[in-house]
Amino acid sequence: MHFFPGTVSSSGFMINLGGVLARLCQPFVTRGLYDDIEPVFLIPDAPSRGDAGLQLDYANVTRLAVADKDLPALKKSYLGSDGGDSKAKTSARSAKVSEMLFLCMEALHLGFIREGKTLMRVGQQAWQMQRALQQMGGPRSGNPAAGQLFQRLKLMEGKLMAAQARCLAPNMTQTVAKVYGFVCEWIAKLSPRPGVEAKEHPLLGVIPEHFVSDIITFWTLIQQDIRVGKCPWAVELGKSPLKMAIRLMQKGHTMKNPHLKGKLPELVLRLFEQGGNYDAIPTATSDPLHVRIKSLLSVDDQDSGNLMYELVCNLIDLYVEIESGENQFYGKFNTRYHISRVLMILWPHEAPRDAFKTLKGSRVLRFVNMMANDNIWLLDESLKKLEEIHKHQGLEASERKKIEDDAKARHDYERLENETLSLMRLANGSIEMMLTVSQTHVDPFVNEIMAERMAQMVAYYLYKLNGPQVSNLKVQNPKKYGFKPRRLLKHMVGLFLNLSVSKQFLRGVAEDERSYDAKVFARAVKVLRSKHILPEAQVLQFQTLLGEIAKLSSETPGDNDEDEDNDIPDKYLDPLMATVMRRPVRLPVSKMVMDYSVIMRHLLNNETDPFNRSKLTPDMLEEMPELKQEIKEFIEKRESKRRDQENSTVD
Repeated sequence: MHFFPGTVSSSGFMINLGGVLARLCQPFVTRGLYDDIEPVFLIPDAPSRGDAGLQLDYANVTRLAVADKDLPALKKSYLGSDGGDSKAKTSARSAKVSEMLFLCMEALHLGFIREGKTLMRVGQQAWQMQRALQQMGGPRSGNPAAGQLFQRLKLMEGKLMAAQARCLAPNMTQTVAKVYGFVCEWIAKLSPRPGVEAKEHPLLGVIPEHFVSDIITFWTLIQQDIRVGKCPWAVELGKSPLKMAIRLMQKGHTMKNPHLKGKLPELVLRLFEQGGNYDAIPTATSDPLHVRIKSLLSVDDQDSGNLMYELVCNLIDLYVEIESGENQFYGKFNTRYHISRVLMILWPHEAPRDAFKTLKGSRVLRFVNMMANDNIWLLDESLKKLEEIHKHQGLEASERKKIEDDAKARHDYERLENETLSLMRLANGSIEMMLTVSQTHVDPFVNEIMAERMAQMVAYYLYKLNGPQVSNLKVQNPKKYGFKPRRLLKHMVGLFLNLSVSKQFLRGVAEDERSYDAKVFARAVKVLRSKHILPEAQVLQFQTLLGEIAKLSSETPGDNDEDEDNDIPDKYLDPLMATVMRRPVRLPVSKMVMDYSVIMRHLLNNETDPFNRSKLTPDMLEEMPELKQEIKEFIEKRESKRRDQENSTVD
C-alpha cells in the first residue's frame, strides 16, 4: 500500500504507543481479570456498557469465524432484541479494561508486529544477499557486481540493526509478552474444552484473526533473543500461548481459516524449542528440552485439564483435517512438518503414547494413511529432483558455464536446488515420525488395510536406495540438499524391522514384483554392515527376515501367470485393482463389489463411492460372506492344482 509519510504515524511512534498501552494494561494483566474482558465490544455498533463504549471501529476485519453479514443476527441473539439483556451487561470497569486491552492490541498490531515482520523480511533478504555474495567470490573478488552487492548489504544490515533496536528491547518484549499471554489465556477460557460440559463462548468467533496471528509472529520474532538468553521469562509466559494453541487446534473448532489454524503447530514448536535447534531430538526425559516441556504443560489450575492429552489428539486430527483446507497443497506439508516435530519431541514421554492408544481406530488409520501419502509424494518428488541435479552436475564444463551465464537458466537451477532442500527436509521429518510412532504402536501400520501398502512403500525405497539406478542419486555435497542417504536407508530398514512383526507385511514385500529383488536387498545388507549404519544385531535381524521373504516369494502362487489369470472369474476380481478379492463387500449405492482393503484405502482419503461420487462411509459397506467363501474355495482348489503340477514335474 502506497501512502504519503507525512500523513501517517511513523513506525517508531506506533511502537512507542504500543509500549505505553502495554504498560497501562499491566494492572489488570497481572491480576488476571479475564472475566472483565467483554468480546461484545468487538462487534461494530454494539451498545455501550457502563460509562464508556469502545472507541475502535472493528468493521470490515477478518474474524475467527463470523462474517460481517452474520454480525447483526449474532448481536441480536447475544444482547437481546432491546440490546439490554442481562447476560451482556457489563460494569464501567469492564468497559474500560476491554477498551484499554483492545486499543493496546491494535497499537501493537500496527507498530510492534508490523516492524517485526519488516525485521524478519529484511533479515531474510540480508541472508540471501550474503549467499549471493559468497557465490560471487566475496567483495574482494574483483567482480563489480560483488562490490555493489556488498554496499547494498551494508545498508541492509544497518536497517536490520535499527529495526532490532526498536523492537527487541528486553523490557519491551517482556511487557508485550505479558499482554499477549493475557489475551491467550482469555481466548483459551472462551474456547471449548474436551470432556467438559461448558461450551465455547457464543462470541468467540468475533475475535479478529490478527489477535492470534500477531501472537504467532511475536513468538517467532523473539526466538533468537530466547536462544541467547535475553528472555528468561519465556517458559513461564509461554504457558498461556500454548494453552490457546491447543484449544484452537480442536477438530471442528470455530476457527475457519485453515492457513491460520495450520500455523498453530509452529507456535507450539517455537514454545517447546525456545530458540534451540534440535537436529537430533534427545530421548532422555531428564534433558533440559523435556524438563521445559513438562513445565509448559504443567497443570496449575482447574481450567487446564490434561493438556498433553489434548495436544496429541488435536495434532493428530489436524494432521488429517489440513488435507481438505483451501489452497493448502504445499502449505499442508509445512503444517505437517511442524506437527511431526512436536510429536517427535513429545514421544519420549509416556503420556502422549498413552493418549495415542486411546484414539479410535478410524482416527489413527486416517493419520497413518496421511503419513504414508506424504512420505510417498515427498520422497518421490525429492528423489526426482536429485536426479535432475545429478544430471546437471554431470554436464560438461562448457555446458554448465552456459547455464551460469544465462540469468534465467541460473535462476531455474537455483530454484531447483531450493525446492530439493525444502522437499527433502519435509520428507525426512515425515519418515522419522512414521519410524518413531511405529516403534511403539505398530498395529495401525500392519492391519489388513495398511499392511500391503506399507510393504510396497518400504520395498520400493529400499530398492531405490540400493538398486541399479542408485548412481543417479549421487550429487556433489548431498547435505546441501538435505539428502542423507545413509540416514534415509537406516530409517527405511528401521521401519521395515518395526513392521516385520506382521506376516502380512512380509508377504506383501515378497509379492511386490515391482520392487522386491533378492539381490538388491542383499546389497542393502552389505551396505548396512560395511558403512556401520546399524548395529550388527539389527543387521542380522534384517538378513534373517530377508531369508523369510525369499522363502515366501518362492511359495507365492503364480497369480501373474497369464494362463492362470485367465482362469479367474471376473466376479472374483476387484474392479479397480484387478486382484483377487479376499474380503468382498458391496457398495450400497453403486452396487459394485470391491475388496475391503482396496475400498478402505480409498475411504481413508475420500469418503465417496469411487464409481458415482455418492457419500460412502465404512459402516455402509455390506459384507458378502457367500462370495467370500466361494473365492476361498476357488483359491484352495487352484492352489491344490498348482501343487499337484509341481509334484508331477518333480517326478
